Amino acid sequence: MKKVALFGMLILIVLNVTAQRWKKNRWELVGGMGTTFFMGDLGGGSGDAKRFLGVADLDMAATRPAFQVGIRYKFVEVLSARANFAYGFISADDRFSGHYGRWLRNLHFRSQIFEMSTVAELYFIKEKIGSRYAISSGGLRNMISAYMFVGAGFFFYEPQAFSDLQDKWVNLRQLNTEGQGIVEGLEPYSPYGFAFPLGVGVKYNLLKNFAINVEMGLRYTNTDYIDDVSDKYFNYKDYIIENSGKLTNEQLNLYTAASEFTDRHKPYDFENGITTPYKTGKPYRGSPLFNDAYIFTMVSVVYKLKTSRSGLPKFE
Repeated sequence: MKKVALFGMLILIVLNVTAQRWKKNRWELVGGMGTTFFMGDLGGGSGDAKRFLGVADLDMAATRPAFQVGIRYKFVEVLSARANFAYGFISADDRFSGHYGRWLRNLHFRSQIFEMSTVAELYFIKEKIGSRYAISSGGLRNMISAYMFVGAGFFFYEPQAFSDLQDKWVNLRQLNTEGQGIVEGLEPYSPYGFAFPLGVGVKYNLLKNFAINVEMGLRYTNTDYIDDVSDKYFNYKDYIIENSGKLTNEQLNLYTAASEFTDRHKPYDFENGITTPYKTGKPYRGSPLFNDAYIFTMVSVVYKLKTSRSGLPKFE
């Protein structure tokens, strides 16, 4: 009976040691690259805009590169937190949309995205921790883990459009292309915004201290101006004429420059190529009902750091 009890105790000790093995690598460094997709007023696919998880409305021609670095910490075996910095390019162009109304609108933009975020990761397929990783040591299932994540962060953006008159890319925010600062109640927008990441990831253990991480995350934001488009048209040419003699030279130059980007719609009369500028207040330049969003899809290399007795990462 004593031998059975001793054997059982040894089994429990071994299982406990195995179960606690993950604590030796609580810290991980993450770095990789991937692609971005933009979901807003401009560009999109051939159908109507789909604002909630509207993957079907993505314009693949607008895919741009992205990069990220981060550090991950495991609170418990199935729950981690990650601090992350991501940098990417986003763009959209109505010319490439299969939707006639967007194609007719004929607007476009590009912007850099600088994002800092913190996310919580919940593993629904727990990571298997072993002395080595190989097909023969437990199969593919022992090498793969998966998680879903949610978090919050902030980002910087600066939308630009190409000027045919100046033959260069021009920052749009300062031009107030929808009449910000002139239209009552409409103020210039900030280049900073809050992002709320939501997505899933898969980790594939290559070696004891290295893994490959594939992740797709949607970023909901608190702004509708990432693409510089939100609501109604504003006709700066009419405004300049109506306020002739009242504007300073600085205002006149600014409003003249803005007039190139407020309305670029294609002509209805294709035979004669006649375009009538839209009047101030005409709707459907954009839709203010939904904020913009963007997607990061990343493939990263993960390096697992040893955890010191104090609980801090140990570089070796």
